[in-house]
Amino acid sequence: WAKLPELYRVLVLKAFRPDRLVYAMTGFVGAHLGERYLNVSSSLASLLPRSAPGTPILFVLSPGADPVREVEELAEKNGVYVENGRLHMVSLGQSQEAVAEAAIVAARKAGGWVLLQNLHMMLDWSAA
Repeated sequence: WAKLPELYRVLVLKAFRPDRLVYAMTGFVGAHLGERYLNVSSSLASLLPRSAPGTPILFVLSPGADPVREVEELAEKNGVYVENGRLHMVSLGQSQEAVAEAAIVAARKAGGWVLLQNLHMMLDWSAA
């Protein structure tokens, strides 16, 4: 166990002890990315000023967590709506790559937001 790289230990925990994954990921992120990524506000509104078109906000969620309502509320406060074409919400999987890519291109051109859900379903696509 001690000889395994830390990322492999996290993956083993995910497979055999998913209840310990949050603790393991906290240690991994703190060690490899820095404490600043662990000490963030839980309010999406407070994260928004730190984001930019080239700096997205990513959520690593535990089972049962869903930020969609908070994203929709914040978008509404900022004049970003599905109806005006500035908010795109795509649930990935089953041939949604083209839909997601089109949403990203449209948001990039018009300054909109894209919420990609179930990104784990498209790991090959998202790594490109």
